[in-house]
Amino acid sequence: MKKKVFSAVRVGQQIVPLEVEISTTRAMLPRFTLLGLSGKQGEECKQRVLSALRQSGVLLPHTRLTVNLLPVDVPKSGTAHDLAIAIAILQTYSFIPTTTCAAIGELGLDGEIRKPEGMYGFLGSFLDESHDIWIPPLELPATLIDRFGSKLKPVSNLREVIEISQNIRSTRILEPFTLSRPSQTEIFPTHYSQGLLRVLELCLTGNHHTLLIGSPGLGKSHTKNLLEGLLPNLSLEQSWARQQVLPAPTWCPQLDRVKALDQATTVFQLLGNEKKSGAIFNLQYGVLFLDELPHFRKVLLQSLRRVLEKKATLTQPLSPLWWPHFVAVATCNPCPCSYYGSKKCRCSEEQIKKYFQQISGPLWDRFDVCWRVGTQDIKPMSLADWSEVQTRIRHARHCQEKRAQQTPGLPQFAGQYQWEHLHTCFADDSLFEAFFSNQGSWRKSIQQARLACTLADLQQEKVGHEHLELARFFQMELI
Repeated sequence: MKKKVFSAVRVGQQIVPLEVEISTTRAMLPRFTLLGLSGKQGEECKQRVLSALRQSGVLLPHTRLTVNLLPVDVPKSGTAHDLAIAIAILQTYSFIPTTTCAAIGELGLDGEIRKPEGMYGFLGSFLDESHDIWIPPLELPATLIDRFGSKLKPVSNLREVIEISQNIRSTRILEPFTLSRPSQTEIFPTHYSQGLLRVLELCLTGNHHTLLIGSPGLGKSHTKNLLEGLLPNLSLEQSWARQQVLPAPTWCPQLDRVKALDQATTVFQLLGNEKKSGAIFNLQYGVLFLDELPHFRKVLLQSLRRVLEKKATLTQPLSPLWWPHFVAVATCNPCPCSYYGSKKCRCSEEQIKKYFQQISGPLWDRFDVCWRVGTQDIKPMSLADWSEVQTRIRHARHCQEKRAQQTPGLPQFAGQYQWEHLHTCFADDSLFEAFFSNQGSWRKSIQQARLACTLADLQQEKVGHEHLELARFFQMELI
């Protein structure tokens, strides 16, 4: 017989729903067979489920029990479907009423129900379902608890499942979790380049991919720490979207939003494959930081370019329904010896050209902002000044979110606007038409218009001539 008990499994970056099917026959002793490409972990799952049932006071009759996890062609890994199998068995032998439900949880040998890795991603796959969802106690904001309604049934052990199903015990209520940002250390310097600071504002406000070029000691590598401090807090919807792709069993959407890649990083570590997702898929609403970009492997840069273009790669066939939403920030030296412009530099023009050719033209074009970092505009910065920068970024993002709500189909950030969206940000249609009619490169003109939109949002204005002219200074052609 088939019991309507559902679970889920993660395959790469995708969540695949599972259905538990039960079959019983007579036998001399209780026997348990698990089907459906469960592999070695299936044997461990059998022992966990049988031990948890026994410790919860459930004595199975002398039958042969066959559990089939559907669909059978999806590899099953992890422990998230332990609780679903146990509930399906309890329904089969009438220990609890037979009802359609979903269950996500790992079983301990003593019947304890624990949070599996990727718990929030599995829970999100049942957000629109109408049936009950059995889960271990976890942290959720009050708004999400209200959205799930009474569907959520948190239980700490298998015995509670039986007692709640038999109306012996009432369902416990999840305590709402308050969203807060972790305390930050003093990461803001007392002096900083005003031009570079302006670039970081553009990058974080409009999600513009950024390339910083400059000699060592100008603060390019320290940019990673500044990005962690300047990133605005996530909204509730963004926190939920990011938490669903994180493997962490606790609620921590604000942590580790800046990922710095090592130059020894492989394509597999970046993108993953069909069985395991890479580092880039945990960067939802985060920043990917690449220091010394020309020294990365060429195959890695090509894979990164395809991700920035939102195209599938041979290593990771990305789902067209979901793309990692992040911004890339990279740095590089002005020449191979890094002393370009000083007496120490001995690099020829040919060597400099060959050095920058490590960054292919298509990858260079994916960077909306290319900026040469200098020392001539370094000024003192107090904590109040840094707080003012954070406020400007937050207000500009709020302006973009408000515009996206008023215009259906409009992306949230100015850096994602296409040609058909940009006219909503311009002061008048004649300026919009005149700008695009006099441009040569279509891609560069759209990038310039996007940057102008972000500059205007930072000043709480509509796009004018001055914003379009200023946006041109933040772009640089390939050397």
